Amino acid sequence: MRSYFDGGLLQLIGYRILGFLVTVLTLGIYALWLDIKLRQWKVSHTYFAC
Repeated sequence: MRSYFDGGLLQLIGYRILGFLVTVLTLGIYALWLDIKLRQWKVSHTYFAC
């Protein structure tokens, strides 16, 4: 099986900046979900090809 990742570095940086801003605005509450959202993004951009 071969796998590949099609996510871009700029997308990841954008998600991290947005996550940081939302975390600041919600006084740290969003930090609990930020890791989960980033993992979901990574998984959704990872493909396994036969």
